[in-house]
This record gives sequence, structure tokens and C-alpha cells, in this order.
Amino acid sequence: MDFDYEQFFTHHFIVKNKRERLQFELLNESRRQRAISRFDHGAIKYIDKRKIIYSGNDILWSDLKNLIEKNTDEQRCYVISSDEEIDRTMIKVKDLFDCVIGLGRASIMVFTNMAIIETEQVQGPAMKYVLKL
Repeated sequence: MDFDYEQFFTHHFIVKNKRERLQFELLNESRRQRAISRFDHGAIKYIDKRKIIYSGNDILWSDLKNLIEKNTDEQRCYVISSDEEIDRTMIKVKDLFDCVIGLGRASIMVFTNMAIIETEQVQGPAMKYVLKL
């Protein structure tokens, strides 16, 4: 994989004062899960709010899919997830709902011009943030 999705994500969608630490933790195997878990409840502290095009917990899968299709032509995205089976994998957009969205823990889906963050589900649907350059 030539494109470094994790570096792209931290550089473009994370607030400046949190980038270096988050990047370090994502690269460090013993700290990776801690870095991902920061998005369970504290995602908004890390996100560059200027990049948010949607935030909420009331978006339907069909509307989220339309939002993705409207903002990128990509058919696959890179996944950063607390689920180690899908962490660091490329997943087709059409499979996101079956494989990533709704896991109950934080997941980050990174495209080359946008990202989607789903937080931990506590009660009701999980919070989702759609970020775009």
C-alpha cells in the first residue's frame, strides 16, 4: 500500500496538538488499541471541527452511503478499528455496514479525501462524524 492512510488521517482530520501523540500510538503495537479507544467517548476532542460535514447519531445507512458517494468516488476505504480482524484492512463501501458500522466500539474509515468516525455505542445509535477536506 503506497498511500499512508493513518498518517493522512492524523495530519488532515486531527487537531494539531493531538496529531503527533496519536500517530505515535497508532504505530506502536502496545499502544494502538489505546489510541483507537480515545475515539470511543472523546472523539470530538481530537477532530478538527472545521472538517466536519455531518455529526450525529440519527443518520440512516442509506443516507450515510449517499453522503459517501456524494463526496468521493472511492469504492474502498482503510479501516482503523478496535476489532483486530478488520483493523488495518481495506473494505468495500458496500460492505461497511456489515463489517464495520455498528460494531459497538470506535471505528475510523479513511478515504483519500474524507473520513468517517463511529464512536462507541452506549445507548441508542453510536455517534458518527463525517469529515472532508
